[in-house]
Amino acid sequence: MTLSAEPAPRPTEEGLRRKLVPRQIAMMAMGGAIGVGLFLGSTVTIRLAGPGVIVTYVFGALIALVMGYALAEMAVTHPVAGSFGVFADRYLSTWAGFVVRATYALPAHAIGDERSCRARSDERQAVEVETTLELRTGERFVRVHVELDHRVRDHRLRAHFPLPARVRGSDAECAFAIVHRDLTVEGGPHEHGLPTFVSRRFVDASNVDEGAGTGLALVHEGLLEYEVVADGTELALTLVRATGYLSRSEPALRPNPAGPLDPLEGPQLQRRLALDYAVVLHRGDVHDADLAAVADDVLVPLERVRGGGWPGATAPATGRTLAVRGAEVSAVVRDEHGALVVRAVNGTPTTTVLTVSRADEELTGDVVDLTGAVVAPFSGAVELRPWEVVTLRLREG
Repeated sequence: MTLSAEPAPRPTEEGLRRKLVPRQIAMMAMGGAIGVGLFLGSTVTIRLAGPGVIVTYVFGALIALVMGYALAEMAVTHPVAGSFGVFADRYLSTWAGFVVRATYALPAHAIGDERSCRARSDERQAVEVETTLELRTGERFVRVHVELDHRVRDHRLRAHFPLPARVRGSDAECAFAIVHRDLTVEGGPHEHGLPTFVSRRFVDASNVDEGAGTGLALVHEGLLEYEVVADGTELALTLVRATGYLSRSEPALRPNPAGPLDPLEGPQLQRRLALDYAVVLHRGDVHDADLAAVADDVLVPLERVRGGGWPGATAPATGRTLAVRGAEVSAVVRDEHGALVVRAVNGTPTTTVLTVSRADEELTGDVVDLTGAVVAPFSGAVELRPWEVVTLRLREG
């Protein structure tokens, strides 16, 4: 959609003129057609329900009159451009968003048993999907909230997003790493290869050529499956996967069962579902977009609490007692001896230097492994290789 703004033409002469322009004639024709239709429709209703229906019409007219007066009063109180949008922003909420409702006719269930699945049912189930798009001030992503009353079985429901440009692969966050995957995947003798992958918090599809390009990323929570489809021009995110069997004895994409032939009811997800994710458009590749920070903004909202000091309190009103620079913090805990333990990861493809300080004073300690054994001393800074994870046991005081 393209919008353009041009200055309104000034009238060539002032005063009243005996003239009707095409726009006014069209509005008169529309008003006449609506009026005739209203009166003709009312006769049918009055004949079926009796004169009492006139009371209903009067009541509805009074409600419309009250709404008209209320809107007129708000327009006089706030004489600004924007009308209903300004009123909603002032009296309802400051966030910008709109709701999209669509009804889909989905196959009700699969036809088959524990042996195999032969086809989808011809019976259709109407499912209304309500999608709310929200854009908050200062955020560079669009929040998406999806709600649906899910009564369909044995299927997968995905959201497709057109990409800004054709891509040759995808990048998805996994445990302590960002994994690049091509559009195709190798299969094997025991399972057919499918380019459907998992991601931890985000997946990105970028077209980068010599350092320039654009991309689209999806930041999600609990929606762990994605696929780049349509020959690299769309990114599909799985919203719902309803499963009726843990495995079947004759699956279509592998020669042997994947597990016990147990029927499942809970994974059919026969309830009202609420799903959340965010859409990010960016320039450059997955590292230029800093999607780890975006995922924190989307999935880890800042918790606020009102507090107060007490007589003799010496801590400042704002600030931080522990500063970790050069890497992403994965965990901060106390071990069984009360020592402060910090785990961090270099989530970039380049070497970085990790520093830890408190009140502008560097902390020292030891680099330890997962069992707590000392690997090397920590003197306040340590060099991390690409994607390296480090655990520090710090000395305080």
